Amino acid sequence: MNKTVKMITAVLLPALLFAGCAQKQPEETAPVPPAPPADGVLILINTDGLGEVASAEGDEQPVFDEQYQFSSSAMNVEKGTVINIACRPTEDWRFYKWTKDGEFYSDEQNITVTADAPAEYIAHFTTPAAYDGEPVSDIRDAAVMGDVLALPSPQSGYDEQNYVFVFELNDTVYRAVAEMPADVSAQLWNLEFDDPDHNRKEAELIAPLAISRIDNLTEHMPADDKLTKYIGMTGDQLLAQGWTISGFNTEEMLFDMHYGAYAYDVTFEGTIKDPYNFDEEKDMKDLTVKAVTCSGIGSATDLNVPLE
Repeated sequence: MNKTVKMITAVLLPALLFAGCAQKQPEETAPVPPAPPADGVLILINTDGLGEVASAEGDEQPVFDEQYQFSSSAMNVEKGTVINIACRPTEDWRFYKWTKDGEFYSDEQNITVTADAPAEYIAHFTTPAAYDGEPVSDIRDAAVMGDVLALPSPQSGYDEQNYVFVFELNDTVYRAVAEMPADVSAQLWNLEFDDPDHNRKEAELIAPLAISRIDNLTEHMPADDKLTKYIGMTGDQLLAQGWTISGFNTEEMLFDMHYGAYAYDVTFEGTIKDPYNFDEEKDMKDLTVKAVTCSGIGSATDLNVPLE
């Protein structure tokens, strides 16, 4: 019998203020499915940005759960199983692509895949561009924020001094930082969030600002061999270093975690006796890291955390 575990992930709020709204979390969790087949293939379905996913096997079509908004799912299915996957963005967001194991896969919202080998599919969402300027086609030409504001962006945020814009260009994810003069910062913080023109007004304030630095987030993505240092650590040791949990699958003991600008798949040795009453402080200290891989960009607008 095949097994699907769906994980409801919370939106993590770093020190910067995000341009977006968090999804509401349900008060109850979905029931635990039956045990997976012994020779199962693990298929991960995740999201980048705000949206939800649904899946079904064989000839069945995906149906979105109106009670639970699932932003990730882990399926352990028999090899060769055909899986139909759908996604839909949260209000004020839009879908723009699927990736498979970090590589572009499709720009169609509904996809059909075959579980020949373990894989991770990520639905990427972005907020519609509030700036109608012409974006650059070469990152070397980006001088002011208006050069990149019209590019697909899953994240943006600001503090008192800096505006941070995460965007994708030529299959690479970048983070542009602009220092804000005091008058621009004051105007930005004084904008009303319920103003229908909020995003346009924000873009107009930010567009003229000179870009002080651009970080290539894709280039700095940690390689697997650099992550072996975490193997053998306990879960509470990771949390003490600043790692956070966004979702978990207790059947596989696979956790979605964030650290710095990136998201990770972390597999633990050990068990959680009562996943419905999960307590980070108590439960994570008895878990030991078995494997860790970087799964993509995480919460990248916080400039106070390291890139690696």
